[in-house]
Amino acid sequence: MYSKKFQKKFVYVTLFSIFLILMLFPVMVASESDIPSIPERFYGQVYIDGDIADDGTVVSAWINGTEVESQQTYNGSYGHSTEFHVHGNNGDEVVFRVDDSMATTHYLIQGSISELDLDIIIDDGTDKSTDLTTGFSGGSKVSENIGGLYDLVFSGKGSLKAEYDDNVLLREIKSGYVEDEMRTEYIFDRHSADLNPAREVEITSSGYAGSMVMVVEVLKDVSRRTSVPPGNIYQNLHIWAWNGCVVDGLIHNPIIHFSVKKSWLTEYDIQPNEIYLLGYDPISKKWQQAHTVYASECENYYHFHAAVFRLSYFAIVSINEDIYTKGDAEINTGKTTPDHETIDQSFEDDSQLEDLKIHALVRSLGFGTIIFLTLLSMLSIIAVYGYAYEKME
Repeated sequence: MYSKKFQKKFVYVTLFSIFLILMLFPVMVASESDIPSIPERFYGQVYIDGDIADDGTVVSAWINGTEVESQQTYNGSYGHSTEFHVHGNNGDEVVFRVDDSMATTHYLIQGSISELDLDIIIDDGTDKSTDLTTGFSGGSKVSENIGGLYDLVFSGKGSLKAEYDDNVLLREIKSGYVEDEMRTEYIFDRHSADLNPAREVEITSSGYAGSMVMVVEVLKDVSRRTSVPPGNIYQNLHIWAWNGCVVDGLIHNPIIHFSVKKSWLTEYDIQPNEIYLLGYDPISKKWQQAHTVYASECENYYHFHAAVFRLSYFAIVSINEDIYTKGDAEINTGKTTPDHETIDQSFEDDSQLEDLKIHALVRSLGFGTIIFLTLLSMLSIIAVYGYAYEKME
């Protein structure tokens, strides 16, 4: 049995240890925050006007308006001879530029290695003096305050966004005012659904209020920027938004309303519940099956809604098997046809939910904080036990 003198010393040492941990905690937290993030490595080819970029072309990456990495191309590529590392937090929106032109955006994934080809258009051979209302193939007039949209976007001076003109059958543009966290609807009614099957695009703006342009490009064929989508293709589309800069990170929960001719379904013996909208993910370079909902029908068309992750390249297709990657975006309008599988986001058991909660707690507090709280709890228990034991004696 320990002597009372030893027990007192033990209690004093324990309390001193707790005090020491409290004093060192700010250092622990600071040390944890000083640990550099694991970068994401990028590499790929660089194209300008469809041709491989000349050596010395500058490729740069930007986060929140700050340049975080820059490199010159060699043999038409970047990130090969010298690694191209981007440091940041998971989910940060990285904007890539080629010289002074916007190329694309990417959401950072720490520790991964990503092949990301960059492609900009400097000269599309179009007469820039063309009036805005006729400068686009069938485009609808936009508001006066974005009169520079043509030069800024479709000349390639600001963005990779626009599809190559030689693959655009029809380009419709709608301008509107969006409010933060409010739904905005862009209705495309200039042409019949024979020409543009995308009838309406709904978005929710997050962190932005002001003018925003929505563009629907009906494509003649599969874009050179994507792979060939699976399934029986009805129509290829490219849908994107613009407010003077890249807005991908400002748009959430897009819903695309589209129509398909009944005659096409009859010709290929297709049922309405086999119609899906596929969206192209430029990060994984894969087509993703959106949650597609049958809405209604009229004399000549079936009408559908699709909830998508982001605005991108799309393909309206028929699929008779669920063999493609499903998105988990939810939609709460219209009615599903009987054979459409509703996406189930529930957990198989409570343990999965608890694991997620623990993981979220660790990420929110930080690993150093978890260690500190664990040691403090253990020492506190020992101190209380020692004190109680002394009282019992």
